Amino acid sequence: MATKKKTLRQAQGPKSKTGRPSKYRPEYSEIAFIICGEFGADDQKLAKSFRVSRTTIDSWKKKYPEFLNAIRGGKDDFDTRNVEAALLQRALGFEREEDHAGISQKTGEVVTKKVTKFYPPDPQSIRFWLKNRNPQRWPDRYDVNLGGNLTFRDLTDTEEMTAEELAQAINERLLSQKPQRKS
Repeated sequence: MATKKKTLRQAQGPKSKTGRPSKYRPEYSEIAFIICGEFGADDQKLAKSFRVSRTTIDSWKKKYPEFLNAIRGGKDDFDTRNVEAALLQRALGFEREEDHAGISQKTGEVVTKKVTKFYPPDPQSIRFWLKNRNPQRWPDRYDVNLGGNLTFRDLTDTEEMTAEELAQAINERLLSQKPQRKS
């Protein structure tokens, strides 16, 4: 019976973990939360802050769930404090004090004065806010079921109607049926 020669890998025994040790430390979770929460950092900026590559950040997120949760929590915190507040401000309208510069007609010097400028509510922001805040009450679209079947055979004397008369008859038929909203 012939014996097989062992390969070098088999002779060395089970594979040991070799390679460069991870730069990750447990305190990085708290630091990531602060960087994402205070500055709104994305993964690329986070990698720059830790002086590692973006792929390292991705592998840390896979390997350390507390790191991933800290990033998610920080980003959510930033969005809640800043982005949602800005959207609400745009939806409601706001006033802001600004400095306006001009040249004095009397002296010819540059003069600055404070002016309160009003920014009216933005309809697109209102719509976005309401649609996302309460989607059941403010949907993008309504599903309307007209019910019944409408065929040209249901309309009498369609062959003798003009195109306008036919269109009017169809509209009257559609309007006579009560639409039902789906919730």
